[in-house]
Amino acid sequence: MDIPSVLERAFDAGAPVGGGKRLAVAIGVPVLFGLVAILVYVTGGTQNAYLHLIYLPILAAAAAFGMPGGLVAGLIAGLVVLGPAMPIDTATGAPQPLSNWLFRAGMLLLFGMVAGLTVGRLREQLDRVRGTAYRHPFSGLPTRAALEAILAEILARQQGSQRYAVLTIQVNNNDQIFNILGSAFIDGLPGAIAERLRLLFPRRWQIFQSDSGKLLALVGEATATVMERAEQVVSRLNEPVTVTGVPVYIDVSVGVASVGYTDDVPDAVLQKSNFAAGHAHRLGLTVKAYSRSDRGENRHRIDLLAEVPRALEAEEFKLLYQPQYSLDSGRLAGAEALLRWRHPVKGMIPPGDFVPLVEDTALISRVSDWVVNAAIAQAVAWRAAGFAIPVAINLAPRNLHSPKFVARVIEALGHAGLDPRSLEVEITETAIIQDSRAMHRRLSQLKEAGATIALDDFGDGYTSVRHLTSLPIDRLKIDRSLVSRVRAERAQARIVSAILLMARDLGLQTVAEGVEDEATETFLREHDCQFAQGFFYSRPVAPEEVPGLQVGCRGGRTQSDK
Repeated sequence: MDIPSVLERAFDAGAPVGGGKRLAVAIGVPVLFGLVAILVYVTGGTQNAYLHLIYLPILAAAAAFGMPGGLVAGLIAGLVVLGPAMPIDTATGAPQPLSNWLFRAGMLLLFGMVAGLTVGRLREQLDRVRGTAYRHPFSGLPTRAALEAILAEILARQQGSQRYAVLTIQVNNNDQIFNILGSAFIDGLPGAIAERLRLLFPRRWQIFQSDSGKLLALVGEATATVMERAEQVVSRLNEPVTVTGVPVYIDVSVGVASVGYTDDVPDAVLQKSNFAAGHAHRLGLTVKAYSRSDRGENRHRIDLLAEVPRALEAEEFKLLYQPQYSLDSGRLAGAEALLRWRHPVKGMIPPGDFVPLVEDTALISRVSDWVVNAAIAQAVAWRAAGFAIPVAINLAPRNLHSPKFVARVIEALGHAGLDPRSLEVEITETAIIQDSRAMHRRLSQLKEAGATIALDDFGDGYTSVRHLTSLPIDRLKIDRSLVSRVRAERAQARIVSAILLMARDLGLQTVAEGVEDEATETFLREHDCQFAQGFFYSRPVAPEEVPGLQVGCRGGRTQSDK
C-alpha cells in the first residue's frame, strides 16, 4: 500500500460531492423534475400546493454543482416544468397568467442562486474543518485523525503480505522546553523533528502529529526492521534540533506497536504504541515494543492505586523501622520509617508496586501526611517509654513542591510536642535537580524549624557538588549500589572513599546504606563513615522491636544476640 496516496484519500474523505455522486445527481434531477411535473398536472395544476416540491431538485442541483447548478435548475423549473405549458387548472385547461409564471420563474431562479451560494460557503467551511482535522495548523503535519483514517483502511483490507507498525515518538522533556522557550518554540518543534526524520527516511513512511510533545509514524516493514528504525530515530534525535535558530536537545522515548488484524479499530493500535512509549520512559528505556504482559502488569498497579484511599481509611498501611547505627560507638543512632501495605486479599504488597505510582499523583499528599503523623506519633511513644532516637521519613519531590505540606509537617511536630531535632527528612537526588530553588526554600523552612535534612541514595543520580554546598543538607546517605560492592570492586571502593572524604570536608554527616557483611562495615569504619544501616544489622522491623536493638552492633551482632 502506498501510504502517501492513502493519506490523500483520507484528506478527500467526506468531501461534499464526488465525481460519481455528481453523475448520480445529474441523472436524478431531470427525473425529479419529471415526477414533480406529473404530480402537479394530475393534482389539478399550479393552483395547488404540490408545485412547491419543485424546490427539491433545485436544492439537489445546487448541492452537487454549486451556484451554476442552482441557476440552471431554477431556470428549468421556472420556464419548463412550471412555465407557461403547465396550466393553472388542468380540469378547465386555463393557462397561467403571464405575470404569474414569470414571477415564479424569477423567484425560482433567485432561489437556485442563493442555494448555490450557500452550498459554496458551507463547502468552504467544511474544507477548513477537514483541514483542521487532518492537518495540524502550526506544523502542517497530518494529524492523528488522518492516521486513524489510514489505519481504518488497512484494517478493512486485512490481506496481503505487507505488514505495518505504528511508532509513537514521545518528547519527554517537552514541558521543560515549553517553560524555558515558550509556546512559539514548542509549536515549531514537531515540524523540525519531522523534517529531521524525513531526511533519514525519505519515502518509507509518513509522519503525523498527535500533540505538541508527541509524533506518530506509520511504517510498512517487518517487526525486527521496525525496531531497528526506532533505534535510528532515537540516534538521529540525539543531535540537537534547531527551531527559530535555537538548538535544543530533546529526550525521546519510542513506542512500537504492530498493526494486527485482531485490532478492531485504529484507536486500539494507537493506544498500544502510546502505552509502549510511556512505559519505555518509565523504565528508562529509549525504545519499547508493546507487550500485553506489560499492559496487564500496569493495569494491576493502576487498580492498586485506586485502592489507596480505601486503604488509608481502613488503616492497612503501616510503618516498619530499619535501625541506623553509629560506627564509632556501635549503638543505635536512629531508625528510618519505611511504608508497607498489608492488603486484606493480596497480603503484603511490596512498596515498589505502589509507591512510585502514588508519587506521581495527588494521592502522595495524603499518604505522606499519614506517614509524617504516624512516624512522629511513634517517636513520641518511644520517648515516653524512655527510648529517644531520631526518626527518618522519606519525602517525594511532589511533597516539597507544596509549601502547605512543609507547614503541615511543622504543625504536626508542634501538635505532638516532639523536638524537631528528632525528625530527619530524607530527599532524593531527583527532587533537588527538578527545581533546586523551590527545594532550597522548603528545606530551609524545615531546617530552621530544627529538622535534620538528609540527601538519600547519593551516588545513584546526577547531583552536582554545587547542590551539596547550596542546599541546607546535613547528611549524605550513600546509595546501596555503591556500598554493597566496595570489597568486590576497587573502583567502587575508591568512589565511596572519595564521597566520604568530600562529605567530611563539607561538614556533612555520612550514612552508608545496604551494609550486608562485616568486611563492608570494617571498610566504612576505616574510612571514617559515621553511620550505617542494612541487613547486616537488621531488616526493617515493627516499632515494638526497635528498643531491643539499641545496644551494640559490632560484628553484625546486637546485644540481644550475645
